[in-house]
Amino acid sequence: MVGDSNGCEDGAGGNGDNSAQFKEINIPVPWGHLAAKVWGSKNDSPILALHGWQDNAGTFDKLIPMLSPDLYIVCLDFSGHGFSSHLPPGMMYHYWDNIIHVKLVAEYFGWNRFSILGHSLGGIVGSMVASTLPDIVEKLVMIDIVKAMSVPAKQQPSRTAKAVEGYIHVLKKLEQSPPSYAYEAARERLVKANNGSINNEAAEVLMRRGATQNEEGGYFFSRDIRHVIPSISGYTADQHAEYAKKLTCPLLLLKAKNGPLYEDKAIYDEFINIYRQHSQGFEYVEVEGTHHVHLVNPENVAQQINQFLLPSATNVPSSE
Repeated sequence: MVGDSNGCEDGAGGNGDNSAQFKEINIPVPWGHLAAKVWGSKNDSPILALHGWQDNAGTFDKLIPMLSPDLYIVCLDFSGHGFSSHLPPGMMYHYWDNIIHVKLVAEYFGWNRFSILGHSLGGIVGSMVASTLPDIVEKLVMIDIVKAMSVPAKQQPSRTAKAVEGYIHVLKKLEQSPPSYAYEAARERLVKANNGSINNEAAEVLMRRGATQNEEGGYFFSRDIRHVIPSISGYTADQHAEYAKKLTCPLLLLKAKNGPLYEDKAIYDEFINIYRQHSQGFEYVEVEGTHHVHLVNPENVAQQINQFLLPSATNVPSSE
């Protein structure tokens, strides 16, 4: 039960709006724990919120206070992010592992069915869970991501080689203390690393869970640097398409107009058509904002997400 978990404490969310409260919890897993922020009261329509690559559960702090207080949302820190445990030394991360982690979280809470709200990597993970375990996913929201990035077959051997070299390089870095910075300098580095997708305020929100102060007063980024290693294997567009065809739950895809395109737009259009054909209720909406629109301009997506996720909402295929 949520109230029985370690590290629980009440707090006010997001932009200082006290109308929405959350609790901090730790979910036990074999390598340690997965941390999460739980918003709202337990009900029969839980929502699992999944953040983007190298972000953390705080990415939803500005959005959730704008949603209905009737929604019950668990914002997860992926392994090696935020307050969650890092994997043991010697292991590598692969984003496919998160399918298993999501299933462990669902079993911990005793969820038979739940919805997923995912940004970027979180949206990819949500789509893979919905494709491979369709019976447990009720609805899916993907924020500024259409699909996992494809790797053409001829590029996969070189990608594997790059991952191996990256792993050896990072192993050496892990033997050293992480570099630390003054708070303002750390915030500036985070803003620059996101290529204009976040502002200072958004960076400060992410730093609440993603930066730690050392004994000397400097701040270092606490996420596991093994996440920068490329995945040792990839999938072609054709392989990803077969997974996409298995995504049958209602899907809301919110694409930020100033968000990045990781692949040719023709590939995106192909996958949007696949979703439209196979989802039991597909909606595609383009919104003003950057890749982190839900954090920087949450008002641009809150209404669509709220209407889609409320248990009483009915979803019909979009005519767009």
